[in-house]
Amino acid sequence: MSTLALRASPLEHNAYRRLSRADEIGADLAYCAAQTPPAEVLALGLTAGGRPLQALRLPAQSGAQPCLRVLLVASQHGAGEAAGGEAILQIARALIAGGLAGARESIEFVLVADANPDGRDLDSNRNANGSNLNRDFVLLSQPEARALNRLLLRFAPHVVLDLHESAVLKPRTLARTGFMTDFETQFDCANHPALPRALRDYAEHELLPRLIAGVNAAGTRAQRYLGEIVSLTQAVTHGDLSARKFRNKAGLTGALSFLLETRLDPRDGDYPSFRNIAVRVAKQVLAVTVFLRLLTVQRIAIVELLAAHAHSSEPMILSARYVSSGDGRALRIPLQAIADATLHEMAFPDHRTVAHGPSLALPRGYWITDHVAEFARFLGAHGIACSRLATARRASVVAQDFVMDAADGRPRWQQDRHIEQWLPAGTLAVPAPADRARLLGTLLEPRASSSVFRYRAYRRLLERAPEFFILRDRPL
Repeated sequence: MSTLALRASPLEHNAYRRLSRADEIGADLAYCAAQTPPAEVLALGLTAGGRPLQALRLPAQSGAQPCLRVLLVASQHGAGEAAGGEAILQIARALIAGGLAGARESIEFVLVADANPDGRDLDSNRNANGSNLNRDFVLLSQPEARALNRLLLRFAPHVVLDLHESAVLKPRTLARTGFMTDFETQFDCANHPALPRALRDYAEHELLPRLIAGVNAAGTRAQRYLGEIVSLTQAVTHGDLSARKFRNKAGLTGALSFLLETRLDPRDGDYPSFRNIAVRVAKQVLAVTVFLRLLTVQRIAIVELLAAHAHSSEPMILSARYVSSGDGRALRIPLQAIADATLHEMAFPDHRTVAHGPSLALPRGYWITDHVAEFARFLGAHGIACSRLATARRASVVAQDFVMDAADGRPRWQQDRHIEQWLPAGTLAVPAPADRARLLGTLLEPRASSSVFRYRAYRRLLERAPEFFILRDRPL
């Protein structure tokens, strides 16, 4: 094991008196890369505010096969959730110095310590455009989201961990009832309904329980992620089922993808370090350490499982929603009284059961007959190749009819029609290779819960359309 001594991280250097700036994190990534050739700093692009987005790549140190590729992404919410980025710099040091049970022997890492440099430097949870980046992985409207998406395609990780923090004090919602939440560490997995069932089951029933048990065994309370609690009468679910969230988008590109959330303490508390950042970072480091140790043990099983299902022809589920468990039992969750810090166990309707909507046989591709340039740009941002027909051709396709609802201005989709149709020259041909068919269907199928047509900017294209301009090809 290496005995390399590394200099203090920026946070340690400033004695935890403030958060590290974006330029300090960038300089520290370069320093870390220089300590362990052939590590390198990857330039991912520029933020909305013109700041550089960077990642640290740490190649595996041996020729052990199979090599597992792991992507860690932190601080999508900038200074609002800064501990993950600071923790990544400490994890990088542990990996470089030979810690973490030899994880680098057979794992290649890419570490994104600062996914939102604008938010970090502006003391905000959004980028310089005022955008919440972790809601942007369908539209890819922001340069930071596009950069992370390119990284997913370029690095093709087997496993992704998205590091977050969650505020226990919610002044505008739950705090008005006199309570705050009480948790330390939460994990969730990619749960988008279009993912192959075997991958969802392995993540949820094999890896997730081991992660939670490992963190609990290390002395910190851990649990499966519960959706944000903002009311004493709401139903409780697990994480968002949409592809707009990074962990689900990563899953749709072929990775086993996970969410980590640790406790974000109230800003105005009296702490031994700035905003209690020392304690917050320690919780993240512990959780990531347990995660990486588990991956080291499960490396071969993970690579083999992903290879077996990379080209799965299993029908994709278009939509899903949380529903009541059906047994009438309440989920009891401890909340902390703000006035005296006492714990009170509260009963909430349990809606953690997922009900799936209709499924679809994976198509060979799609034909887009209108708004061609706009969709070519959109699909290109997602890494989906397409081309234009040079001449007209006749094809067997599936058409989807709709009517616009006068009451809410939303389309109401009718039954599919199998037809023969001439496709004019210039039609956008969008093949759906097996490893991208689920993502493509998720984006283009209007009945899919993560469809681009759920967004106003694309729904408006339907308002004056005499017929739907996207035709589905035959099944794979």
